[in-house]
Amino acid sequence: MSRGELPGVSGPPTEECSNPIERLAACRPMLDAIDEEILVIDRSHRVLLANRRFLSASGWTDDQVVGRPCYEVSHARQTLCEHPDHHCPLNAVWSSGKPTRTLHIHSGKDGRESYVDIVASPILDARGEMVAVIESMRDVTAEKRREHSLAFLAELANAVNSSLEPQEVVRFSLDRLEKIERASFLLMCTVDPEQEVLTAIGHRGAGIDELQCSNLWPRIPLCDLPVAAAAMCTGLIRMAQSADKQKDSMSADCAEIAKLIGHQAIVAVPLITRNRRVGLLLLGFQEPRGLDEDEQRFLRAAADQVAIALHNAHLHRQAQQQATEVEEARRWLHTVISSMADGVFIADADGNVVETNNTALQIMGMTDPEQALRPADDYPSLLQLRWADDRPLEPRESPMARSLAGEVFMNAELRMRRLDTRRERWVRVSGAPILDGQGQVIGAVNVADDVTEIKQVELLRAEYVSLISHDLRTPLTVIMGQADLLRRLLRRGQTETMERGLESIFSNSKRMNGMIQDLVDSVRLESGQLQLRTQMTWLPQLVETVVDNLPDAEDRVRVEVEPDLSVIHADPDRLHRVLANLISNALKYSDDHIMVRISRQGDQITVAVMDRGIGIQTKDQPHIFERFYRSDDQSQTEGLGLGLYISKMLAEAHGGTICLESKPGVGSTFTLALPIRQRAPDEEQAPAH
Repeated sequence: MSRGELPGVSGPPTEECSNPIERLAACRPMLDAIDEEILVIDRSHRVLLANRRFLSASGWTDDQVVGRPCYEVSHARQTLCEHPDHHCPLNAVWSSGKPTRTLHIHSGKDGRESYVDIVASPILDARGEMVAVIESMRDVTAEKRREHSLAFLAELANAVNSSLEPQEVVRFSLDRLEKIERASFLLMCTVDPEQEVLTAIGHRGAGIDELQCSNLWPRIPLCDLPVAAAAMCTGLIRMAQSADKQKDSMSADCAEIAKLIGHQAIVAVPLITRNRRVGLLLLGFQEPRGLDEDEQRFLRAAADQVAIALHNAHLHRQAQQQATEVEEARRWLHTVISSMADGVFIADADGNVVETNNTALQIMGMTDPEQALRPADDYPSLLQLRWADDRPLEPRESPMARSLAGEVFMNAELRMRRLDTRRERWVRVSGAPILDGQGQVIGAVNVADDVTEIKQVELLRAEYVSLISHDLRTPLTVIMGQADLLRRLLRRGQTETMERGLESIFSNSKRMNGMIQDLVDSVRLESGQLQLRTQMTWLPQLVETVVDNLPDAEDRVRVEVEPDLSVIHADPDRLHRVLANLISNALKYSDDHIMVRISRQGDQITVAVMDRGIGIQTKDQPHIFERFYRSDDQSQTEGLGLGLYISKMLAEAHGGTICLESKPGVGSTFTLALPIRQRAPDEEQAPAH
């Protein structure tokens, strides 16, 4: 049997009881046993029957109810219910002939309103015509109040949790509590459990001005407010009031504060979350009052929401502070990494490079930092890593892969080559994993030292050894051989042969001295230790001196001096060496005449040495001024390969340049350009030649 359906009412009539109303009356004992309020009402809204449950709940007697309009019995009014939100269920059933259900507001004899859930059903006679309506009523007032409390708590929770700023949380909470509790005074405080002091963080209502002007503001000692101390100590809601209506009557201290703020009752609600007392809510009421269980549950739930929100705000503030500290530490780390002379690569646990420095970019030949922030697995598409012996690295052998695998290694020597530019660098890489507190790998760091120059020095050192052992050993062998021959000829008295041997010893010693001088000068020039002894120098005269001192040069070298020349400020001995090197090279690689043209080009004096010899191969021209460089055409030529290198360094030491123009099979032109020094007032220009 469903709710609102009564046994025997809608069944077929019997001879003893054919009237539906009479049948209901016969069922009265059964209606009285139902635990819901039941009324039977006719078309004119008059009550025909009421069960015992209704009479008990309403306070009416059976004689007072039967025959009276239902709106007087249920609503204590003299007219039909016209509430827009609560339509009359009786009218709905008479109109439709069908059962209906609605939530209605009833008013008792004492004026107290209650929420009632009504199910109204038609009562039919034997012909199927509706003769009355039966209403089954259930009081849902407690449920609706709980719903309202839950709705308020949901609103409060949504409000206080929508912001992580403590002051916003306090404002939302006090605004809503002021409306729901009708308290005339609200004060929210944080608590210092060590000093046992409350600190006000928000307030509403009357009496605040007086409290702020007292010596209790804004820090209230718990000893001055026992009701607050009791709430904080027990974790329970405590109340103190002037009238002794509850177990806690108002102490003298509380009475003084209550008088100060003009209130008769004070409620202290502790704010607790995770078993930690974070604050206190004080409510003041101008009249003595009590708190029923529903109100206490509501205040406790509201306080829990506020406590959670305040705790979350506190955690958020801590998280912000920690984030700020982390960001400052990150910036500091970035500054430290950026200041390091070595290249630094930091990757996360997935192998994504997340941090580098400028040195790392320079090593890789990059300018944009974003270009370097990529998965380490993508680097092979840009950079090729090989071992020092030119073997390719397997993916698992890459420095970052080794570090992410937990390996710590030092100074792995690798060759790094850009695939697009073919630029190659030598690097020594050290690496280690980054571990968390549990020893798990959360990233890796690699430090790369660019040792390209060191490797170049090592290669040069090897070339030094090779050149010295070969080129210096050749004249030394001749000297030793000739010295031994002279020793034997001296015993025999063969003077003519002795003169030729002495000449050979002298020339080869001179060759060795030149090579040694080249080595010494190259080192001095590179280290900046070579000192120039400058003076006013007239280049045409210096060129003539050079030509006179070179064997077989006078007949093959033609010197052409253009007008408007000027003296220069230079070291004549160093320039003599440069010019001698250029002219002797031209004589060495050409069988034809050599032209030396001296001219003025703007603010420079140029000396162009032109030959019509074998020329220089195109592939050799970019390297011709490098130290120890010797082209294939010079492989059989004596010397260390330092002549043009030293000449270029000496020209640059004078603030000048040397450049080359050459066509293989046609000839070469080396041009020395030196800046003109302006003549001082007390200096005389050298005479023109």
